[in-house]
Amino acid sequence: MVNTFLLCFNFVLYFLTFIVYQCKKKYFSIGSFVLLFYTFLSLLAIPLYNSPFATEFKDLTFFPFVYLYVALMMCFSPLLLFKDKKVRSLRMPDSILMNILSILLIASFLIKFLTEISSLSIDDSLFDPMALAKNYYEREREYGAPGFGISNMFRFLSVLFSPVLALFFFYNIIMKNTWLSLGIAISIVSYLILSLCNGDRYFIFNLFMEIPFLFLLFRHKLDQTTRKKMVLVLSIVGILLVSGLALVTIGRFGNDRQQREYLIYGLETYAAQNFIFFNNYGLDAGGIRYGENTANLVKRVLGLRTSTNPADGRLMYSHLKIDNSRFYTFVGDFTLDYGPFWGFIILMLMTIFFRSHLRLTNMGEYKFNQIILLTVLYQICVQGFSLFPYSFWMANIKLLFVILLYFLLGSNKRIRLRRMSNIQKI
Repeated sequence: MVNTFLLCFNFVLYFLTFIVYQCKKKYFSIGSFVLLFYTFLSLLAIPLYNSPFATEFKDLTFFPFVYLYVALMMCFSPLLLFKDKKVRSLRMPDSILMNILSILLIASFLIKFLTEISSLSIDDSLFDPMALAKNYYEREREYGAPGFGISNMFRFLSVLFSPVLALFFFYNIIMKNTWLSLGIAISIVSYLILSLCNGDRYFIFNLFMEIPFLFLLFRHKLDQTTRKKMVLVLSIVGILLVSGLALVTIGRFGNDRQQREYLIYGLETYAAQNFIFFNNYGLDAGGIRYGENTANLVKRVLGLRTSTNPADGRLMYSHLKIDNSRFYTFVGDFTLDYGPFWGFIILMLMTIFFRSHLRLTNMGEYKFNQIILLTVLYQICVQGFSLFPYSFWMANIKLLFVILLYFLLGSNKRIRLRRMSNIQKI
């Protein structure tokens, strides 16, 4: 009874925050979506904890929920303060540079698709949930670092570009680069096919969560006709993504014996275990990982002992009460790596960095590279409902690459965003 009360208290925290924020904001924004998303997850945590299939959860306590709430609201603050309606002009980067980067992006994803698809069979098994689940577990066993060669170089590039894949698609649509837009659209589809063949929900879910972010970011800059077309296209894409997620989830959690009840439990587990596991272990896991997940690359550069992949990391820190096979939010990754005090301090410094670099000018001008940073923060906050999305050395490199893009794509030309149909270059 006490555990259910604490979960209800946790839900009320996020629900009231969403209501108060909406009363002040007056319209549905990116910040609104983030708050509503976590409100929904906190609600799902209640039936999850009380499910007859739930055997791993311990008794809950009050303080971890408060700690997590404060840490999340601090990290959300740049998104909550972002006023997309006040963005009157967007300063775009050099078009030649963006075209080169877009071509590199397209080449990297298509080469990745062509080199990997030969080892996969696209037949009726693509729509067989059990076959997709089998592919997922086989891929987990074969996890390893990328090799050398031209094809592996492009596959490496596809990993680096993945955080900005959807953003580059929107950029080329806004700039009316038809062929580049088509090429990136094909790249997205190819990546979705590979993810589905591998039984991997990660990219499918992340792309699904990019849709509301980009639509809410640009919707006030679209004329009514374009907005209706965009809603239709994004709705179709969303339905396809949900179908893909459903297929993979059925394969991994549904079978003839447990059927619907266990499938519902599987969906609830994916969505809401984060709150419960953070409460149980986020502030006391029996030790810390000394930056193993969030600063894996730094430890490698310094010559410190570190793991090569998540599975290896679980073995290195097997003495801890929880590992990254469970979700405990991105906040949990920092508290498990550095402890509750230093983890909070690092998250505070990260928030200060984002807030200082995401401010609008007095004239309502925003730079494209600021949108890249906004995208990264959104990914950390939303994709990070499970774990920190830039964990381990490869993802650490990916984060450095995106930050490099931020500095590389400096301001050049200004686009006045009154309506998409009346774009003016200044």
